[in-house]
Amino acid sequence: MKDNRKANRWHPVENFSSDFFCNGVKDKVEVLDVSALGMRAFFSNPVTVGMETSGELDIPHNTIPFFVKGKIIRVRESSNRWETAVQFFKISTTKAPH
Repeated sequence: MKDNRKANRWHPVENFSSDFFCNGVKDKVEVLDVSALGMRAFFSNPVTVGMETSGELDIPHNTIPFFVKGKIIRVRESSNRWETAVQFFKISTTKAPH
C-alpha cells in the first residue's frame, strides 16, 4: 500500500521526551514520530483538537534543537495519556517565547 504522506516520518530508535506548552501549561511529552510537517506524541495532560502548542524538540544525536509551534489536529486517550497529532506551522532553530 502506498503511503500518501507529504513528508517522510522519522521514528526514533530510542524514546525521547520534550517539554511542550498548551494553554500555558508545561507538559513533558513522549515523541513517537516526527516529520517536517508535524509529530505524533503522548501528552500526559488532557489536550483537545484545535489547541495550539509549542516546544523544543531536542532530537537524540542531533547537534541543535528545533523549536516548533503547531496545532493539535487529532487526539486519542490511551491509559491516562493522550496520543496526539500536532501539525507544525512554525519551525525554528532559535527559541521564541511561548
